[in-house]
Amino acid sequence: NRKKKRMTAPAKVVYFNIQGRGEIIRLLFEMTGTPYENVAAQWPAIKSEQAFGQIPLLEWNGLRLNQSLAIARHIARETGLYGTTNDEASRIDMIVDGEADLRNTYTSINYGNDYDSKIRHYRDTTYPNQLGYFEKLLEGDWFVGSKPSLADAVVWNLLDIHLKIFPKSLDSFPKLKSFHQRFAEIPNVKNYINSDRRPTNINANGKGMSPIEN
Repeated sequence: NRKKKRMTAPAKVVYFNIQGRGEIIRLLFEMTGTPYENVAAQWPAIKSEQAFGQIPLLEWNGLRLNQSLAIARHIARETGLYGTTNDEASRIDMIVDGEADLRNTYTSINYGNDYDSKIRHYRDTTYPNQLGYFEKLLEGDWFVGSKPSLADAVVWNLLDIHLKIFPKSLDSFPKLKSFHQRFAEIPNVKNYINSDRRPTNINANGKGMSPIEN
């Protein structure tokens, strides 16, 4: 069994005032009721202090950690969101990595050139094709095991941000649609998404906040 560290001071999440790469970190803390503090990044003043010149940054119990998925995995291990066996942890990793591939595709379009045509092509091809894989992987209420895990958090967040721009994107995926609703009803999650702790803007460039018309 993986031993959890003893929690002392609240964690600090240093990031911009957007959801972005910081949202999954906040979501994991919120799911488990783990105290944390959002700290506005003094950017670019702190850039040279980061492991790869990027944020988010987690400061927690003496640990400084960059890279959003490394942070997410660390939090999941520390708070019981990484399955109950090594096999479950590995399946969680598989789903997290699959989600990251799709998220990176979306991010490259969002911050790249020719957004209007590329986002529509993505909506009609890549995104629904990939949702088919996640629909197949979801065999019960949750992606791995009998309770919510890191895998559920990352997939829910991915679905949630896409529903802003593709409101009907889950209509052909009944299991994912039910999953999205079920996860949002977890009391701590429901409290968070309806609170002012959650940043309004999804992306730094203001895109991704309204439906993409035909």
